[in-house]
Amino acid sequence: MKKIMKHQYILLNNTTSLNVPYFFIAILLVYLILTSCALKNHDYLLHRGIHEYRLKKYYSSISYLSKFLSFNHENKIAYLYRGHAFSEVGKSDMAFSDYYKAIEIDKNYKDAYFAMGVLYGELEDFEKSIENYNKVILLDKEHLPAYINRGWMYLSLLRGEDAKKDFEKVLGNDNTNIYALSGISKYYLNRDNLYALEYINRAISINKFSSYLANQSDDLTLYVIRGEIYSEMNRCDLAIHDFTKVIKDNKKDTDIYDVYIKRADCFSRNNDKENAIIDYSHAIRINRNNVTAYNNRAYTFFELKRYQDALRDFNTALKIEPRNAEILYNRSTLFYKLNMYIYSFNDISKSMEIEPKNNKYKEWYKEASGKLKRVHLQ
Repeated sequence: MKKIMKHQYILLNNTTSLNVPYFFIAILLVYLILTSCALKNHDYLLHRGIHEYRLKKYYSSISYLSKFLSFNHENKIAYLYRGHAFSEVGKSDMAFSDYYKAIEIDKNYKDAYFAMGVLYGELEDFEKSIENYNKVILLDKEHLPAYINRGWMYLSLLRGEDAKKDFEKVLGNDNTNIYALSGISKYYLNRDNLYALEYINRAISINKFSSYLANQSDDLTLYVIRGEIYSEMNRCDLAIHDFTKVIKDNKKDTDIYDVYIKRADCFSRNNDKENAIIDYSHAIRINRNNVTAYNNRAYTFFELKRYQDALRDFNTALKIEPRNAEILYNRSTLFYKLNMYIYSFNDISKSMEIEPKNNKYKEWYKEASGKLKRVHLQ
């Protein structure tokens, strides 16, 4: 009995000693298979998140990328694309947070700096936008999109010569780049309108050809710029033609309310006041906080002697921007016309407080104050 038990014990131990390595190998294989499947599944989440972003399904993209990042906290690409998606849905703070996380992972990640440059530009923080494009260019001196975007930011800050250098840098590498050509055109606008027109026509010709080959629609921004140039050259019929093309071809009115204002200005200068009012009104329906549309429509009503309509629009504009010196000046001239001299004087006094060196306001202040004194003496 003891021998049998001993034999069994020995046999058991021998069996265990033979099987244990295989047992652990089997567990390891199962673990590796499961890990591989999990990694593949995680990669699927990443690729699906990027795919959803490219399909403009931004919330879906955020969901997939967030799931991926819950497993992998060190993937800069996931943070970058989730930042893009947050930016598209208007969550700028969360977008910046993701871009910063991507940069923490890789301090030389130029795509993240570029994305922050774009987002700061959209938020009209042009100085910070330029700072980020500077970082991109420091990392890659031939990054042409960074030069283009930085050039446009310089234009927004009225740093025309800096903008021109950036656009010329791009054109030195690619003389068919429509964004650099349109940027140079913008630089020459009001400096040399013939040069401006030459550059924008080149951009439009190149864009037409490339759009035809790719079976895509024209870049309407180019026609807006050319319309602005024609407007400055007092070729209003041609400007109206370009602005009309943009309005007809654009799919979303929300993107072009300012084009309605530009076309309305041209209608007004062509003495087509009724069509001007129609366009200003359309712009107001799209964006009810746009003081330019209210002010310009009010001035057009004024010219048509529709004084109460004009006053209503001036009042609305000043509710939105109470310290807009130009609108206060315009309303002052309307009050003067209505023989409301104290109100006229009050408005031009506020304009003078805001812009004391403005010669136009100084002259009108003298007129309004002088008239008020004469009325009091009667």
